[in-house]
Amino acid sequence: MITLMKHQEKGLVQIIRKLDVRKICLLSGECRVGKSLTALAVANRVGGDVLFITKKKAIASVEADALALGMTCNLTTINYESIHKVEVIKWSLIVCDEAHSSITKRGKPSSTFIKVQAHFRQSGAMALMMSGTLFPETYAQAYPIVSVTCRGPWLQFRDFYSWWNQAGHYKTKASGGYGIAGATKRIRAGMTAPDYDQVNEAKILNDIKPFMVKMTRLDAGFDVVNSEVNTLSYSNRMMEIASKLIMKDGYLTIEDQDGKLRECVYEGPAQRLQGAHMITGGTLIDEAGEAFTLGNGHHPYARIEACFKFCRHVGGSQFAIMTTYIHERVYLLGLLGDEATGDYEAFKAGGFKYWVCSLMKHSMGFDLSWMDGCQILYSIPWSGSHWAQVGDRQLKHDRTEKAVVGVPLMIGGLDNYVYKGVTEKGKFNASIYKEIR
Repeated sequence: MITLMKHQEKGLVQIIRKLDVRKICLLSGECRVGKSLTALAVANRVGGDVLFITKKKAIASVEADALALGMTCNLTTINYESIHKVEVIKWSLIVCDEAHSSITKRGKPSSTFIKVQAHFRQSGAMALMMSGTLFPETYAQAYPIVSVTCRGPWLQFRDFYSWWNQAGHYKTKASGGYGIAGATKRIRAGMTAPDYDQVNEAKILNDIKPFMVKMTRLDAGFDVVNSEVNTLSYSNRMMEIASKLIMKDGYLTIEDQDGKLRECVYEGPAQRLQGAHMITGGTLIDEAGEAFTLGNGHHPYARIEACFKFCRHVGGSQFAIMTTYIHERVYLLGLLGDEATGDYEAFKAGGFKYWVCSLMKHSMGFDLSWMDGCQILYSIPWSGSHWAQVGDRQLKHDRTEKAVVGVPLMIGGLDNYVYKGVTEKGKFNASIYKEIR
């Protein structure tokens, strides 16, 4: 049977106090501090029937921790996508793990939001909402995370928009978002729309502070609080030109690695951005919807060499390479052959030099603290929350050196702008821990 560490015992006491008084707690816990274990201890203390909602890949870990804790409450663990399979009963507590990524940001509630809210509404359960990045981009994300519980400080508002009318700033942005294609015309015409990300942060923080508990790596006694990110700049003039053609024309004819010409069409601003982002990793999707690796002068050799050079510089025997797009992972696994695997357990067992993984699936819930090499973020995600989780997976309590992440950036490529955007989101997220006292 395992026992809680001191910072987890402290968090347990604080969470129970919030639940006793307010029936809801928002747990903002940094990566690797043991949020799930603490939440399970809370569930055991509350007792009765407890519903624990998490990501599918985390279920096995949660159930193993529950067994190790020797829990006596009736625990039901389910992933968000399968919540409809669970009958609504009189839950005493509902725990929502990774709440930020499973509850809609704003506006019309998602189907997941509606199903989760039904459990809260019909059972009258207390709520423990937890995440390492509760509000990864803006405090506007606080409303859906709170309102799904049918508890908390904003019960008087019927929806996000009525809440925003008193919490938001009437700052406007171009309708259509990006300053390209049709959006440019709308900017010139003065057609604007409310920017729902702009809110009165001080007011929102004041409203939710009584419901919040924070757990930081510093509280947990980590020797290293932050990971170290190294950008790996390289040039590929032909790919840079192709990237700009995608943004300008929304159309590109390009050779694949077999010498076959592929037509790629991007109809709107969002598709153009995705294409320009994807090409920097050396893959694209043609008009028929088939993914392929680029050939000739557009091949991603320069990017791959920048990654390997960094691995040699850092040293170590094992390295994790994270990709954003599916075909990047397929291509790298084929290129690296017997040295690489897509199986985490096989990689941890020590039989492979590289673990090539999907950032969307593996940035959360996987421990890399045992790994002696570095991590390579082969392609940058659009999501600030996924970005925030990457380097933290290599941290551990007794580590004496910073965990290192290498990020290849093509000179003149869109990935430079994506990198800037997600790091700004990361700074925002870090500020939350400083604000919540």
